[in-house]
Amino acid sequence: MQEPVLHHPVASSACKHAQMILPPLLSEYSASTGAQQALTTSDDPLLAMQQHVGRVASQMTQQLHQHTGALSNTRTLFKQLLGDLPKISEAFQLAFAGRQLPPSVLEKSLSTHRISAQIDPDCSVGMLHLLWQTISFTTRGNVKPLALALPNQAPRFTGRILAVHGDFFELSHRYGDLADFTCLLPYEIASLYIPDDPNEAVYCIAPHAQAEPPLRYHQADAARQFLLKTVEMVCAGGFLHESR
Repeated sequence: MQEPVLHHPVASSACKHAQMILPPLLSEYSASTGAQQALTTSDDPLLAMQQHVGRVASQMTQQLHQHTGALSNTRTLFKQLLGDLPKISEAFQLAFAGRQLPPSVLEKSLSTHRISAQIDPDCSVGMLHLLWQTISFTTRGNVKPLALALPNQAPRFTGRILAVHGDFFELSHRYGDLADFTCLLPYEIASLYIPDDPNEAVYCIAPHAQAEPPLRYHQADAARQFLLKTVEMVCAGGFLHESR
């Protein structure tokens, strides 16, 4: 039996609602206990209702347990990612210092405001400023159990590290209080989905590469791999001039 779940939102426009997987028909998950018959023929409707509520509560408890375990692993990986932000910033400063650039350009490019790392005091947001690019990472949207659905696999409740193109705090000012991930999804670079089992692989999925299989990382080095991959996606390519 597949439990009812909600997907992680993957909206293409701001503030759309999460997709929903409808729960199984009552007859499918109650046939083994005879509860369907109890709901229709029982002389005690209150007891039938209690049995039905009990099964739904059991499903929700299972979701909450997976969510709690996934959040613990997500916090661990995000702490590692935040620890690597200053290191990758320093690595870029050294890399550009070794390039043959005019002194005036080099001085401006390597100022602390052009290549730097920034971490929010509550450690739920980290930003990497690389010349004209800014990448933000956040876990603030992990406010309720949400599941990742992959082809040919049962949905799993996971935590999520979201990487977005732009300054997180500028986007927050634009949209107000960001209670979950949905308003940031138009700016998504990629997301890292972390299950509740620390021995299981995590998945990196980018909206622009949904036709390709998701990247799988071992949790031991997933944070650094995800950081490097998002930097590569944004900075090694580039953006076209906008047009109508």
